[in-house]
Amino acid sequence: MSFETRDIRNIVLLGHQSAGKTTLGQGILYVTGSTSRLERVDEGNSSLDFDSDEIERKMSLVASVGWGEWKKKKINFIDTPGYDDFRGEVVSALRAVEGAILLVRADGGVEGGTEKSWEVLNDQGMPRIIFINRMDKEHADYSETLGQIREQLLGSSVVPFQVPFGSGPAYTGYVDLVHMKAYEFDADNTPKETTIPEGIADEVEELRSVLVEGAAEASEELMEKFFEEGTLSDEEVVEGLSKGIREATLSPVLVGDAYNGRGVRMLMDEVIELLPSPEQRPLEFDGETIAADASGKPLALVFKNINEMNLGDLYFLRVFSGTLEHGKDYHNLSADTGERVGQVYQLTGKNRSEIPSLVAGDIGATVKLKNTKVGDTLGRKGEKPLPEFQFPQPMNEMAIFASSKGDEEKLGTGLNRLAHEDPSFSFRFDPDVKQSILSVQGDTQMDVILHRLKRKFNVGVETEKPRIPYRETISKPVDTHYRHKKQTGGRGQFGEVYVKYEPLTRGDGFEFLNEITGGVIPGKFIPAVEKGIREAMEAGANSGFVVVDVRARLHFGSFHNVDSDEHSFKLAGANSLKEGVKQAAPILLEPIYDLEITVPDENLGDIMGDISGRRGRIVGTDQCGKYQIVKASAPLAELHKYGTQLRSITGGRASFSWNFSHYDPVPHDQMEKILAEAASSDD
Repeated sequence: MSFETRDIRNIVLLGHQSAGKTTLGQGILYVTGSTSRLERVDEGNSSLDFDSDEIERKMSLVASVGWGEWKKKKINFIDTPGYDDFRGEVVSALRAVEGAILLVRADGGVEGGTEKSWEVLNDQGMPRIIFINRMDKEHADYSETLGQIREQLLGSSVVPFQVPFGSGPAYTGYVDLVHMKAYEFDADNTPKETTIPEGIADEVEELRSVLVEGAAEASEELMEKFFEEGTLSDEEVVEGLSKGIREATLSPVLVGDAYNGRGVRMLMDEVIELLPSPEQRPLEFDGETIAADASGKPLALVFKNINEMNLGDLYFLRVFSGTLEHGKDYHNLSADTGERVGQVYQLTGKNRSEIPSLVAGDIGATVKLKNTKVGDTLGRKGEKPLPEFQFPQPMNEMAIFASSKGDEEKLGTGLNRLAHEDPSFSFRFDPDVKQSILSVQGDTQMDVILHRLKRKFNVGVETEKPRIPYRETISKPVDTHYRHKKQTGGRGQFGEVYVKYEPLTRGDGFEFLNEITGGVIPGKFIPAVEKGIREAMEAGANSGFVVVDVRARLHFGSFHNVDSDEHSFKLAGANSLKEGVKQAAPILLEPIYDLEITVPDENLGDIMGDISGRRGRIVGTDQCGKYQIVKASAPLAELHKYGTQLRSITGGRASFSWNFSHYDPVPHDQMEKILAEAASSDD
C-alpha cells in the first residue's frame, strides 16, 4: 500500500537505558500488524535489536527503523539506544523525523538519559509525547513519576492525558482525560470502555483541569474564552492541545505497559492526531523552507548505514522533497558525484520489503551507492547539500594495536569499515607518541568496536593507555662546543661547532641563527648544522620527548679541507643540541586541555573537587537553567577516561567537551617520575 505525504508520521523513540524503547517499538509493530506476535528483547527474538552484539547484551547499540499502518496512516519510527555511548545514533535519527516519544520509567522516574533527551528536543523545538512506561512493574508510581517530570523537565508545559487505574500487577486500565472516558484492558490487553473508578475521581478532576488550562494557553482566543467561561468545549480542548503540541509548547503525558502492549493503541492514536506530518513541519534550511512535496525537486538525507553480509551497504534515507525512485540517477550534493539508486526498501528492523519509490516525507533504504556516506545529501546537481551531522565529541581515548603481527592492515580496514557505519568514533595515528589512537564516547562503545573487529574482520586488538606527548625544553642559556672527528683509515670525518642555546617564549618553537663570520665554517655546511639540530630535537635529544622553544646561535667553529662534509656537520649539530639540553636545566612540558563541563547544580561541588584532584584549575562557572557550565583546564595526563568518571559522579547527567590549549611545565616531582619511566621503557 502506498501512502501520501500527509498520511505519514515520523517519530523517534528516546529515553534512558532500559526505559523500554525497543519494547515499545515491538509493541507498535504488533499492534499495527507488522509482526504477528509480541517479540521480546529478553528472549533474543526482537526484529529491532537483531545484531548479535545486541542479542548478547540485551540492549540497543544502533538505531533501528520500523513502520506500521494505523488507521490508514503510516507511522515510521526510529528506535534509538538509550546508553550515552551511542548518542551519535540519536543525533542522526533526529534529523529524519518530525516528532518524538520520550519514554520514562514508572519505576525509575526521570533519569540522566531522560534529561539529555529532553534537552535535545528543546534545542530542536521538536514536538513530543511523554510515555510513562512499565506501569506493570512492582515499584511503579505514576504520581511520583509525573511529579518528577513536571519538576525536572522544563521548557514545555507538561500536560497529563491519562490517569492509570492502579500500578504494578494492579494496573488494569486508564482514564482518557481529553474525552473523559475510562478504559479497562481485556484478556488480550485491548482497551474496553468502562466507568471511571470512584477511587480516582478527585485526581481525574484535578488533572482534567490542568489539561484544560494547558489547552487554553495555546492561543489568546482560547485563553480569553477560558477566563470568561471557566472552561472549554471538548472540540476547543482538542484544538488547543493540538496547536500547543505541534508548536512544542505542550507535552502530553500518556501511560502504559509496552511489554504487554497496554496503552500502545492510544499512543498510536495520539501520534496520528497530535504529532505533525511532514507537510506540517517542512524543512527549514539555509533561510529557505523546503516543502514536503512529492512532485518537487528531489532531496534526501542519508542518516544511517549498515553493512549486510549478503547485500553489502544498506543506506537509510529520509526523503524531504520529491520522490526517490529505484534505478534513477541522482547527485550526491555533499561529495559532488553522481549516484544511481538501486533497489528501494521499507524497513522493519532486520526485515525489509522492496518498494518502487519513496515519496517526500517517507523513510526507507537503498543499496549500491558507490561514493556516499552517513550525512550525505542526494538531490539534483547544483543544489546545496544539507548540513553535516554534528556528532558528540569523543570523551575517551585508548591506544590500540593488532594482537598478531601482520594484522595492521586488517585492523585499518576494519576500523575504516566500522567508522563508515558509525561516524561518532574516530581513529588516527599519532606520530608524536607513535601509537594508533581510538577515540570513543565511552567504554561500552570501545568494547563493541573491538568485539566487531574480531567477529567481522578476524583481527584481535590489544589496548593500552595512550602515551602523553610531553615536550622538553631548556630553562637557561648555555654555550656548547662539540667537535665531531672520526678517522676510518681513509678519508675521515670532521666538523666543529660552537652553538649558544637560549630558551624561547612558550609556543615559539625553534629559531636558528647563523652568526658565523670570517668563513670559519663554509656556508655550504651551515644548513647541515641546522638540519642536525632540528632532527635531534624531533628525535627527543636525551629524554625521547620532542624539544621545543629553543633558539640556536651558531657563532663559531672549524672545518678540515679534506675530512669535512655535510654529514660531519649534521652530526656535530645534533650532538651539540644533546649536550646543550643536558647543561641548560631541562624541563618537561605537558599538554593542557581546556574543559567545558555541563553539570547539574547538585553535582557542582563534586565536579570542582574532582578537577582540583586532577591538578586542574577552575576558570569560571555560568548558570544555564538547572545546570552549571564549568570552564576549567587540566593536564592531559590526568584526563584518561575522564568521561567515564564524570558519568559515574553525576549518574550520567553531565557531559563535557575538551580541546588542546597549550603546554605548561611539569611539576618537578612528576618530571622525575616521567623521565624514570621513559628511561625504563627505553631499556
